[in-house]
Amino acid sequence: MSTYTNRGGTWTAAEDASLINGYNLLQKDIMELAESHRRTPGGIMARLQKHGIIQDTREARGYDTFLRSPERQEIKEERNIKTQDIKNRLAIEGNTTLMFGKFKGKTYMNVYNFNTLYCGWLLQQEDTTYEGLLFRQWIEKMDFIRKNRKFQ
Repeated sequence: MSTYTNRGGTWTAAEDASLINGYNLLQKDIMELAESHRRTPGGIMARLQKHGIIQDTREARGYDTFLRSPERQEIKEERNIKTQDIKNRLAIEGNTTLMFGKFKGKTYMNVYNFNTLYCGWLLQQEDTTYEGLLFRQWIEKMDFIRKNRKFQ
């Protein structure tokens, strides 16, 4: 993954022009472009979509090769490790005991799983204690993970 040193970085106008030229005129595939731009193939495909050059990642030149590549497997493994780390941290935080409100003495996880109306109400509150804020942030993270399939 050290190959992708520009991963997540801002694209310059010159880099965009080079990407478009490389894909359209030089007929490079996403793996070649990823290597020359030091970005992930997924980042290359996202940028091609942003510029309207491709509509769907599956139509990108070299997509099938990318799916079978060791780079893809490495990216997936890294993402899986990060995802599991996030889940583990949330599970640990989920054992935090509330020290306020009607569910004082209950864990975050217990309240989240069995009192969804309260969690929804708490998310709507603007003025809350620091502990309330921490619990709200935890609820938001849990909601995000439950709504996003890639974290499942």
